[in-house]
Amino acid sequence: MRAFMILLSLVTTTIACLTNPHAANTQASLAPAAPNSTTPRASTPCPYHTYKKRIPHEYMVLLRNNHTLEAHFRNLGFNVSHYATKFKALEALNMYSITIDEYTIKDHVRWDPGVELVAQNIPVEFDDWELEERWGGEAGEMSEEEMERILGENGAG
Repeated sequence: MRAFMILLSLVTTTIACLTNPHAANTQASLAPAAPNSTTPRASTPCPYHTYKKRIPHEYMVLLRNNHTLEAHFRNLGFNVSHYATKFKALEALNMYSITIDEYTIKDHVRWDPGVELVAQNIPVEFDDWELEERWGGEAGEMSEEEMERILGENGAG
């Protein structure tokens, strides 16, 4: 279930952000060069997932269940969102999406003991025929009756 949530988040964030992948290509690391000596560091970095098709400099960071974003920033010794081109916290999933240089991810974020994994974002494309096949009719169209039925089933109507 957690893997499905991670994949769903990757898809949602990729679609929602519509980032310019070239914006981070020229960004030098602005994060501190070395972690503060008082910040905790894991003995090994967390797992890192990358793919052939990926969005450069765009990552999803999944925090452990008992770890908060504030604790993550404390462990890093700085607020990583201040150095990002884009940052979006997904609090319900205890993760965030970030567009930032690779150095900050590999030399800082992955060493926080509260980070479960880091994955590079991937592009997601939907063809109109896939939407038509799933939802029927033209892509993006839904009858009022169908909308009312769905809202009624979910207790929203």
